[in-house]
Amino acid sequence: WTASGESQPATTGDIDGDGDLEIVVLADTGLVYVFNGEGGYVDFDGNPSTVDPFISVPGAVWAGPPAFGNVDDGAPGVEIVAAAADGRLFAWTGQGDLVTGDVLYQGRPLATSPLLIDLNDSGVDFVAIVESANDTLTVGFVTPNGNWVVPTDDTFGPLWPLAVQGQFAAPLSLARTEIGEPDGQTGVVLVSVDTLDATAGVVFAPAIWSRGVALVGEPVAQGWTASWSLSGDVPPSEQLPSPPAAGDIDA
Repeated sequence: WTASGESQPATTGDIDGDGDLEIVVLADTGLVYVFNGEGGYVDFDGNPSTVDPFISVPGAVWAGPPAFGNVDDGAPGVEIVAAAADGRLFAWTGQGDLVTGDVLYQGRPLATSPLLIDLNDSGVDFVAIVESANDTLTVGFVTPNGNWVVPTDDTFGPLWPLAVQGQFAAPLSLARTEIGEPDGQTGVVLVSVDTLDATAGVVFAPAIWSRGVALVGEPVAQGWTASWSLSGDVPPSEQLPSPPAAGDIDA
């Protein structure tokens, strides 16, 4: 298979629920391609001599690779969730059908790929997105029904919607403070670049809603930020850091 243009990084997910991973590629021609675990091409006519896209979205240029999760409770496999740079957010079943019958959400331009989080321990995922407008990056969540929401927890609700000055964002990541402790919090990590100030920054904001279990003591994190200056030798727009990764590196 030879692509006719640029594509996002390939991503794997069991979209049909058969226990095997499929490979999903978002091409910036607005097409979505799917391969099975043996390298076979997945399309609707079943003819291996043709290369038809699994899904076609005219005019879409993707903001990043897709995410996979359960936004359609009860459907087999995981759903494919993809963000278009023009502000459209899509969620498809493993059969290539739109979960809601239409675009899941339409908002401001999207700066990076979506992140799926089960915010309220229901088994169904919300979609974290980063919108970009007026030199501001704003992180919020889209429900499986397509509504834009933010956490409303008494302790960290005032942090949301999370907004920072910037124009470019790396893919979001999840992190947890004080792993194994009852007052640890799970939150979103945003890494961004601000071309106006030639700086990059990282922000952590707790996101998981409380589940009726009392915290022991005060929450260990109410959100924090850190920033650094970018090199003057390369345009700031070309200095986007890698996606953040969280782990207990000091044990």
